[in-house]
Amino acid sequence: MGKLRSYEDNTYFANIMFKTLGYDLFDSPRPSWQNLLLRIYFVLCMASNCYAASMVTYRILQWESVAGSSSKIMRQGLHFFYMFSAQVKFVTFMMYRKRIRSLSNNLKEVYPLDEKNQKDYNVDRFYLSRTTRYVLYSYYITMVFMALLPLIQFCIMYLIGFGSEPFFYKRIFPTRFTFDADTPLGYVGAYVIDITYSQFIVNVSLGTDLWMMCISSQISMHFAYIANLLSSYCPSREGERQDCHFLAGLVKRHQLILR
Repeated sequence: MGKLRSYEDNTYFANIMFKTLGYDLFDSPRPSWQNLLLRIYFVLCMASNCYAASMVTYRILQWESVAGSSSKIMRQGLHFFYMFSAQVKFVTFMMYRKRIRSLSNNLKEVYPLDEKNQKDYNVDRFYLSRTTRYVLYSYYITMVFMALLPLIQFCIMYLIGFGSEPFFYKRIFPTRFTFDADTPLGYVGAYVIDITYSQFIVNVSLGTDLWMMCISSQISMHFAYIANLLSSYCPSREGERQDCHFLAGLVKRHQLILR
């Protein structure tokens, strides 16, 4: 048995995906100014997502923008379905957020805390493996690098040329907006939208899946523990009262997830 793991360790990755979007599922206590900043950033992410998603959909419906180029059709199609998947996941998550919060709080109440209980429950088996955690870190770092690469690349080219080379207003996504993104002010606005929109899509896609993994793995851990107890317990007619106490205690301990 390694170090003791808290329930928060199991939900950390899923929770941080939404916290970095400005949404705290559990309304953790923090100073009011931090809550205000989080809400402002969440509104910005939501606004960017709605605007960019509508532009992606509009450009696909505007067939002449992609007609005649199979690469554009495939790229825009993949972008649309990835975006649409994230929207569906987010709407579903928000619809069931109270149930998710309630179930998570129930699982936290029955989570084993001391070393003996964690060993009995075999919590390490149901925790994200080191390989999975590294893959998540690598994936997210790669996405951040890809998001910043166009800006970094062309800033370096511009600086190397000491301003003699034109600044190419390259962005993460080629989607055209309703304003001119090839001006300094327009480029800043478009890049902010691209960054917050891409962060929203990635975090929602990862976060909802991680919440499903965390909740299901915690429930599986408790059922595995119950199954082990039942398989090792030998009831007898002589010990009927003891058997009833055993089953009653088992149900009482896990009633929050069994109901």
